[in-house]
Amino acid sequence: MGLSNLKFYHYAELTSTMDAAFELLNSGENCVVVTADWQSSGRGRNGKIWESEKKSNLLFTFALRHSAKKL
Repeated sequence: MGLSNLKFYHYAELTSTMDAAFELLNSGENCVVVTADWQSSGRGRNGKIWESEKKSNLLFTFALRHSAKKL
């Protein structure tokens, strides 16, 4: 596994790029970048709302499946 398996997904509109990325990982993808022209329910770190006008900002999520063991 690694970035050689990176897949890009672009959507005109989503609720959240994070939601889409996690759905893709749960469906078996290992490494994804999800972009969108607009997201209706975007969120940032610590539960902060992430708002943007359509096609005016870079909206994306990078997600990588890992197999880290609990310490």
